[in-house]
Amino acid sequence: FKNLNSNFYPNSLELENYPIINKKIFMDNFNSINSLQITQDEAFKIALDAEKSRDFSSKLKNVTVGLSSGTTGNRGIFLVSEDESALWAGYILKRMLPKPLLQKHKIAFFLRSNSNLYESVNSSLISFSFYDLINPLENHIQKLNDTKPTILIAPAQVLKLLALNKDLNINPIKIISIAEVLEEDDKQIVE
Repeated sequence: FKNLNSNFYPNSLELENYPIINKKIFMDNFNSINSLQITQDEAFKIALDAEKSRDFSSKLKNVTVGLSSGTTGNRGIFLVSEDESALWAGYILKRMLPKPLLQKHKIAFFLRSNSNLYESVNSSLISFSFYDLINPLENHIQKLNDTKPTILIAPAQVLKLLALNKDLNINPIKIISIAEVLEEDDKQIVE
């Protein structure tokens, strides 16, 4: 058994030998947890540079580097290989696509930053469009109307603002609220 060069985890096949960690422990031990010897400083730099330039295609040691949305006030780093991206995309599509699974879908995804990870869901059946929350919401309305997404993914407050926008003319099959709590009042407006 090999722990893939992680200095944090034990060389063990016994689950009880592995510590239970949370985001703080993960971030405090980032340099010793990841097996690629990518430092926290390197990862933060590439992710923050991508957010500044709005070019999210960069990789470090052949992995995607991204930042969590930080809705709790603490930004976390994630590292994802190409194989993990494919697994993530398959898992997400299986969980969120309306049945039947083999029909075409257009996904509109609103978030503060894009990632190679999110783009990995594009296929012959799935068209993924990133809507950058850095830009005013009004700038996205025409593209949404033209695209007519079947799946809309956005933070709760963005969903509410879209629902209240009189110029928006879309009818998605599925709406997914992310990154923050969708309060019951807002849920009713979105529905």
